Amino acid sequence: MPVRTAGFTLSGDLVPEEVAYLREATSRLLAGERRADVTRWVNAEGHRTTAGNPWREEVLWRTLLRPRLAGLDADGQPIDGAPIVITPEEQEQLKALSPGRTDPVENREYPLGGAAVCGKCDWELIPSWAAGKPIYRCPSESQADSLDLPTAGEDAARSGPCGSISMNAVMLEDAVAELALAELLRPGAQERLESLLADVKAEVGRLKKGIKQIESRVKRLDAMLRTSMPDEAREGLLSSQKATRKEGRDARTRLRFLEHIADASLPTGDVDELIAWWKKAPTASKRALILLEIAKVRVGPGRRGRNPDPHERIDVEWR
Repeated sequence: MPVRTAGFTLSGDLVPEEVAYLREATSRLLAGERRADVTRWVNAEGHRTTAGNPWREEVLWRTLLRPRLAGLDADGQPIDGAPIVITPEEQEQLKALSPGRTDPVENREYPLGGAAVCGKCDWELIPSWAAGKPIYRCPSESQADSLDLPTAGEDAARSGPCGSISMNAVMLEDAVAELALAELLRPGAQERLESLLADVKAEVGRLKKGIKQIESRVKRLDAMLRTSMPDEAREGLLSSQKATRKEGRDARTRLRFLEHIADASLPTGDVDELIAWWKKAPTASKRALILLEIAKVRVGPGRRGRNPDPHERIDVEWR
């Protein structure tokens, strides 16, 4: 079964019964009730995550803080016409209730975020922390539910994450960096990347124009729906409006992804200069280079023993 976000159907419509208890949970939290008590109330009422599991305190909290629930995109900007579960103001008030503890996962940058996937189930690996060290790991189903993680494949009907793969972040990042930088030293690699970068920038331009056209179509549909018309015609327009808004959301998501790549600053030089660049480059530049060169990094199970070779665990899909 595909994983969806609590409060929404897979197509993006609201689920009234889920919206009701999520709003009630928000009200209880803003009224001063403890997170643990609110979570117990949610479970006692018989509500479950979209994966069918009882709610855990941290999963419920992360779900309520997801921008989508407030009709916002990943950058905190309002999405035109997006349905909301709680208001942006309520979400900001919830954030203000955060205890402010230091989270090592959030304080570290993960340049392979979005590119590293599980070699067993193909789900995106998430940043985490284990034994005092940063790792990438396949999420559990409840975590994937709360984070609404994208899959690496196109088949939306496949099973959930296996939760069985993890790898030390530094080890994985260093191994991928070696391969990415080695690829830059191949004859003609710079030219190929520059050509690919030009294609990406051209697509960014096309997407921006397309988004403006989509926004104009949405406005025209909104204006038409404010007029009097037969019910059958109204249903057709509502269907077109919904499809057009989804098209706009998908285009904006694609645009943000490509803009990360378009910002890549390609390093030049011999292997020592490339390694020096990698060590000093900001995470955004590393991520942009990785996304420009690599489609996916699949991470497989680890072997027992001393000093295992990290390259044996990774399979790189080049662009």
